[in-house]
Amino acid sequence: MNSFQNEEQRQGFYKTVRKMLGSIVAFSLIVGVIYLFGGFHKTKQQDIRCNAEKVVQYQGKQYLWDRDRRFGGGKLQSTDFAHSHQHSVKLDASNKFGLSYKIPAADGDEDLWISVWRYNPEGKQVGRLACKSGQYYEESGEVKERQDSGWEKLFIRAYIPLGSKNQPIDIFCIHEGEDPIYFDDLFIDFRREDKSK
Repeated sequence: MNSFQNEEQRQGFYKTVRKMLGSIVAFSLIVGVIYLFGGFHKTKQQDIRCNAEKVVQYQGKQYLWDRDRRFGGGKLQSTDFAHSHQHSVKLDASNKFGLSYKIPAADGDEDLWISVWRYNPEGKQVGRLACKSGQYYEESGEVKERQDSGWEKLFIRAYIPLGSKNQPIDIFCIHEGEDPIYFDDLFIDFRREDKSK
């Protein structure tokens, strides 16, 4: 059944539909370009997490594995204490560094919000969180949140400078003191400064 009364009416209808489709495609492309280059997205990378639950073998070494990413410290996985689930990473005088992650190449303008949970039931500051890229280095044992269970949340806000462009970014936990210390639930939140301000 033809709803057009003549060929001219049919041609006019199809011309209108083509214009509408062209406008929709053009609008979609413009929105996509603005999204990619205009700063409406939060980050070029996904946030990174590790809950120390899974260990994998890779090139003869043990790594923690979470959300398709490898983290250092697989051989240090422990069931002694855990913030979430059943495992954490145990650091001591023989193993001073662990629950680490390497970002292969910095852009040189990253704004990273990094946190990790440290088991510290006696209130001693015996472990720290650190971030290094090129000449940039930041570490902290500052507690942002404390739970009755003895777990404390450490936090660093790391501004990776332009001078670190193409340098790796290393994020890791550090043991201090005599007693073992446990770390769990590393979280790396990629942010960008609003450069339009």
